[in-house]
Amino acid sequence: MLTGTEVDTRRCTVAEILVLGAGLCGLSTAMLLARDGHQVTVLERDPAAPPEPAQAWEAWERRGVNQFRLPHVMLPPWRARMERELPEVLDEVLAAGGLRLDTLAMLPESRRGPRRDGDERFQTVTARRPVLEAAVAAVADRTPGVTIRRGVAVTGLLADSPARACAAQNGAAQVRGVLAAGGQALRADLVVDCCGRRSPLGSWLEAIGAPRPAEEREDCGFFYYGRHFRTRTGELPRAEANLLQHYDSVSVLTLPGDNGTWSVVLTTASRDRHLHALREPDRWDAALARYPLAAHWRDGEPITGVDVMAGLEDRHRRLVVDGVPVREGAELSFAAGDPVPRVSTVDARFGADWCPGSRLRNRTMTVPIRLRPIRPGSPTSPSGYGGWRC
Repeated sequence: MLTGTEVDTRRCTVAEILVLGAGLCGLSTAMLLARDGHQVTVLERDPAAPPEPAQAWEAWERRGVNQFRLPHVMLPPWRARMERELPEVLDEVLAAGGLRLDTLAMLPESRRGPRRDGDERFQTVTARRPVLEAAVAAVADRTPGVTIRRGVAVTGLLADSPARACAAQNGAAQVRGVLAAGGQALRADLVVDCCGRRSPLGSWLEAIGAPRPAEEREDCGFFYYGRHFRTRTGELPRAEANLLQHYDSVSVLTLPGDNGTWSVVLTTASRDRHLHALREPDRWDAALARYPLAAHWRDGEPITGVDVMAGLEDRHRRLVVDGVPVREGAELSFAAGDPVPRVSTVDARFGADWCPGSRLRNRTMTVPIRLRPIRPGSPTSPSGYGGWRC
């Protein structure tokens, strides 16, 4: 509450904002900006509108999102931030059959120890990616100030003419909007890039005479072999160990989902060619059976084959090069949700893309699961998220 002469500066200026990409990060960004009083238009290349969240797994294809039907989990920090900022998104996920999960309480007490004050921070709400994204889209569709335009392919940035750029901001390119397929110009005060790690932002900037963002890349070095299952009994598999279990040559990830479903991922080093046979369901089943703490997660109805994801890179983009922004002035275009650099190789985490923080009140969003490599000869005792606390 404001008192005296205090001014809520966030609501002093209403901006016309374009958000590129209607994924989890883009839609969340749009809703937060709209609640600050701005007019936000989300541009999405994929034309298909989301179905009702409860039907999303069967009915929705997102060809522009490679990992759309691969295993996902939303971590407790995401749940906490959504409770603060967008609680109706959590309500929508739960209404669609999403799971309220306590990643610590699900473990046997012999593994986690007695409950303590503050352990509620390990609670989350999760679902399969299509169900989750459809729920977020449903809330965004009814958010005042947010317009979602699907089937609009952005081809570049709209910028000042060179002469005008030279007259202002020492020649720095001023982004005024975007160009869409067919040459349509869409103007805005701010452009937010939520196109993900394969965003063409670098080439777009070069095309308007601005330097590319500084980018570092590193191969993750993993293959992921994942399957989804549905319960036969109405119950989810019991958790005998943490969601993530590390072994000598394989990491096993067990992820509860929505509507009595779950997924299991076997993660291997990409250089381990002998384990490429895990793409075959019979080999995958036989491998999982060799891990007693996870083998019972196979006791369900398979609803997919073995989905393989490979060729992943960690990328870190910096929009300030040698102390100078790649473009200056109030009309900035920036990338929201760029990957955190090298999260796979530094730490074992499921991770979340970090969108820009306090300036736009944006918070942590989801990223496909990535794990660190296991050195040969490492201990086989399970470890991972869900059992760590101070």
